[in-house]
Amino acid sequence: MTSYLWVAEDLRIMNLPLLGKIFGYQNTLLKDGSLGGITLKYESRKPDGSKDLVVIAIEISPMPLKQSVYEVPLMYHRVVEDNF
Repeated sequence: MTSYLWVAEDLRIMNLPLLGKIFGYQNTLLKDGSLGGITLKYESRKPDGSKDLVVIAIEISPMPLKQSVYEVPLMYHRVVEDNF
């Protein structure tokens, strides 16, 4: 699988390592803080060259976010699974 990112380097995320932590470090560029800006397009291709997934930003609206955006809803609970 090959992945491509189109990034707007003039649009930055203030605390990229924190964003990586919120998303469980699923993207190593978020984990180490090396992503150059906000992703405008993501595309992954299969080994045969066919597109597997395409995600495109359609609107970007910079704004301060309330702390409540990052809070886990009270109705959620943590489930721990055994790793076999």
